[in-house]
Amino acid sequence: FAIKSIAAFKSGKDSISLANAYNNLGAILDKLNKKEEALSVYYLAKRIYERNQQYAKLVSTLNNLGNTYKDLGKFDSALYYMKTALEIKRKLNNKKSICISLGNLSELYVQLNQIDKAEKFANEMLSIANQLNNKTQQMYAFFYLSEINKKKGNSNLALNYFEKYYALYDSLNNLDFKEQIDKMMNQMQVESKDLKIEKLMKEQKLKDTLIENQINELKNQKLLTYFYLFIIFILILTFVFAHFFVKLRIEKKQTLLENQMLSYRVHALSNQINPHFIFNILNSIQYNVNQHDYLTANKFINSFSKLLRMILDNSQHQMISLLVEIESLKLYLDLEQMRLKDRFTYKIIKKTDVDPLKFMLPPLLLQPFVENSIWHGILNMEEEQMGVIEILLTEYQHFLVCEIIDNGIGYQKLQSSNKQISHGLDITQKRIDTFNQLYKTNIKVEISNLENHAVFKSGTIVKLILPKMDKFGKIIINK
Repeated sequence: FAIKSIAAFKSGKDSISLANAYNNLGAILDKLNKKEEALSVYYLAKRIYERNQQYAKLVSTLNNLGNTYKDLGKFDSALYYMKTALEIKRKLNNKKSICISLGNLSELYVQLNQIDKAEKFANEMLSIANQLNNKTQQMYAFFYLSEINKKKGNSNLALNYFEKYYALYDSLNNLDFKEQIDKMMNQMQVESKDLKIEKLMKEQKLKDTLIENQINELKNQKLLTYFYLFIIFILILTFVFAHFFVKLRIEKKQTLLENQMLSYRVHALSNQINPHFIFNILNSIQYNVNQHDYLTANKFINSFSKLLRMILDNSQHQMISLLVEIESLKLYLDLEQMRLKDRFTYKIIKKTDVDPLKFMLPPLLLQPFVENSIWHGILNMEEEQMGVIEILLTEYQHFLVCEIIDNGIGYQKLQSSNKQISHGLDITQKRIDTFNQLYKTNIKVEISNLENHAVFKSGTIVKLILPKMDKFGKIIINK
């Protein structure tokens, strides 16, 4: 009959009746469990209603599409059409119809285990049902809220809503039950009436039994909640003890790292004022005195005493400013420059507006790399060649990038030769690794052969990347 109606309306000009026929056919196919065919027919009805702006009829088709997609397990599509129907109903201000859509969405969200969204729609449904004083919609809202709170584990609240649902259900059922009995009294003989009344009574008793079972289930769930709370308490207790033992282990590791850090600081200090370096300086002073060059000897003594004082002072601190590190580095480079009779020149360049007071770093960090540039890079060059050391300081995204460049024989050539790289570099790398592990920082060191330099044909580049840190070694996070 539905197919014949469609054929008849297709030949005419009544498109709305044709859409109604499509909608009816879709419902029939849905009942026959031919879901995909039903969807195709619903879409035909939807297009006609949209084209003719029949929004009151369109919402019925959208709800049908939503329910069919829900039956197919395609929940994203079901949500889309149910929500679209709800939006149109809100514009039409059909509050009873809005209630039904809110209930459908709440039920679907419960099925998707999205409990918070389900609760939101159920609460709105109850609010509108209360405004309309619609007992049927109130009853369904109470039922959805009972199921939602049961899922959330709120047993008392779930039981409260269920009792409200049951009271309305009983009231509405009794009214319906009474109407059915009165109708049977007027339409049937006494024998037939008694049989049907007995049947209805049995159905009512069965429903009452089911409701009583649900109430018992909620009570059992309450006991189960207490059991789960006890289990959670045991788990928390276990976690506390585990945390305590892990904390002890971390503290032990922290102490070990601090001892290692102290050991490496002592090594760094001994490397910076090692006997060989002191002997070379004293030898240079003696030479200049013997040559009656008292001015140069005096310069040596002043620079050397300042350097020793600064090294000893810096070694007492966990962190020093970049300014202090640069000052001690200048003193060291000046001494080596005088001692080696100007075999090299050096420049300390700030490539960007670097504030040397703003950056903190571990003391005695840069000197081993500069020492390596002099002893293993420049002093291995031909005597007539002039060595150059450039120290470039750049601030990049709250990091200090320090590049130490020399025009010596190059890192790759030094590695391939039999000459050993400075022991001080090995100590410094271990010190950096321990510092990173202890203070959760990420100081990085990269040593590579100098390539594609604008001036130098060969050489080595050491790049140190240091985060901005405070005087305790903690990284400062810029917001």
